[in-house]
Amino acid sequence: GPGDDPHDLPGRLTALFNSTDPVVHRRVFGIAQFDLTSRNFDFTPVGPSTTGMMGLRLSADRKTGYTVAFRDSLGNRKSEFWVFDMASRKLVKTIEFPGPINFRFTLSGDGKDIYIYGSAPVMEIYDADTLQHKKSIDVNADLTTGLIVVPG
Repeated sequence: GPGDDPHDLPGRLTALFNSTDPVVHRRVFGIAQFDLTSRNFDFTPVGPSTTGMMGLRLSADRKTGYTVAFRDSLGNRKSEFWVFDMASRKLVKTIEFPGPINFRFTLSGDGKDIYIYGSAPVMEIYDADTLQHKKSIDVNADLTTGLIVVPG
């Protein structure tokens, strides 16, 4: 679902949504941008729906979007990072990672890191360019609420 993305344009909401193809009636997901002032939106279908997705997070220059998608469910669930080129609204990269059962994700303020947190007092940090694990940080605190990271 959509969230508070500090890199979204003022008065706009850019997010991932599911829809149904009007011709063959298959579930598809896509990227939509809402103009909150005029109440207009545009939706670009990207591909077939998956089991689930987290919210879209934009890089500081709004050229790249990130989400976490899920395939399958329960014990067979796979977590994947998905990267979008926002100019073309196309999925350009996916990679599976060992996502915990219940977690959240966000980008660092500079957009260089992806944070996975919320299932334990440990935050996993991934490189946003390579999507590879960089390090784990035990913050010794409750991480079950939202996290917004702003540039220093």
